[in-house]
Parts: sequence; C-alpha cells; structure tokens
Amino acid sequence: MPEILSRLPPPAARRRALLLGGLSLGALVLAETFKPRQLLAHSRAAYDYETLIPPRFGEWTQLPLQQGQIVDPGLTETLSRFYSQTVTRAYLDEAQTLVMLSLAYGEVQSDAMRVHLPEVCYTAQGFDVTSLGERPLQLGATAIPLSLAAAVQGQREEMIAYFVRVGESVVGRGMRRKLAQMEYSLHGLIPDGLLVRVSSFNHDVESAFGLHQRFITQLFDATGPLPRQAIFGRASA
Repeated sequence: MPEILSRLPPPAARRRALLLGGLSLGALVLAETFKPRQLLAHSRAAYDYETLIPPRFGEWTQLPLQQGQIVDPGLTETLSRFYSQTVTRAYLDEAQTLVMLSLAYGEVQSDAMRVHLPEVCYTAQGFDVTSLGERPLQLGATAIPLSLAAAVQGQREEMIAYFVRVGESVVGRGMRRKLAQMEYSLHGLIPDGLLVRVSSFNHDVESAFGLHQRFITQLFDATGPLPRQAIFGRASA
C-alpha cells in the first residue's frame, strides 16, 4: 500500500486536475446551452436574388452572359457547398462601359463562405490579388464599408469592390464580421450572409472606385424595400 500511495500525484496536483476537468466540463455545458439553433433566414420571407436584381436600372442594362464567364466553372461545385444562391451578371451603361456583378448568398454565414471573397476566389483562378483597403460608401442614411482589390492575370487587370452582409447589416472586414456572427449567436440565432462583388476592367483605382460607386448607388436607388433589405440590409439609425 505505501508503494501505491507513493506513486499517486500530490494532493495539490490532484486538486488542479479536478479543477481543470470541472472547468472544461462547464465550458462544454455552456457552449451547448448557448449554441445558436435558429436560422435568421427562416424568420423572414425567402429572398430570390435572381428576380430581385433588376435587368435594367439607372444607366445600366444587363447583357446576355453565360454562367461561368466570371466565376471559373471549376469553382462551381465548391461554391454550391457553401451558398444556396449565386447570381452573375454583366451590365453596360450608355457609354458602353462594362461592369460585372456577382452575388453569393448562404442561409448560414460561416468562415467557410470566404471561398467567394475575391482574395480567395480570384487567387484560385490564377490571379495575383492585391487588397486596396476599405472605403465608406454612403447609401441613403447608411455608410457601408466597401472593400477594394485589384486582380491581375497577364494582360487582364480587374478592379474589384465588394461588401458583405451578415444578418441584417453590412459589416466591414476581418474581425468585424466575426463579431457580428458572435452577436447573433448570443441571441441563439445563426445569421445568413451575402457577398456582393462589383468589378470592371480598369487599371486606375480612383476611376474604378468612382465607376463602382455609381453602379452600386444606382442599384440601391432603383430597388424597393424588399430587394434593398435583401442586398444592403436594414438601414442603421
């Protein structure tokens, strides 16, 4: 018996082990208790982006475009795992300026949805992508954070502007999206997510930003309450 007792850990070590075990168990119980279970998307009418995005608005008219001319067909299967809807359009204005629009919507906003962000999607297609920071775009009473990027592949240079809606509002880059998800989780909700990407063949940042700003603003002005909420979220106070 003394031999067995000598091999037991000292009382202080046993207490620490018991304490750590109890804390781990408590963390698991709390995580399960506060795990979000209700999809925010199921608390309101479903959005059909193919019909919500108008073929003509402001100065812009939709061009016939086959799916896959903007998004590499090789990514289609990957995208379908994370998004329930994707829409790809091309528009011309009166001066024959081409702008491409891409939307990717998922009922569950998760880290896996990053697959459609330009920094991931374009890189997967062989582009060199450079982030150009973030700028506010004033839409009505709300300023949305617009992320900018440049994608280059050989002679093709594409300027990109995009934003992400998490739940009911457009949020900025990085940790701000994660914090928005966590806020919904605290209320037992799983937010949906939408990525809206606008791009054009351009090599000048300021010229492209002005063009994309005009395109997005005219889309916002042309939409009614339901499509505006579906694309841009609820207006902040």
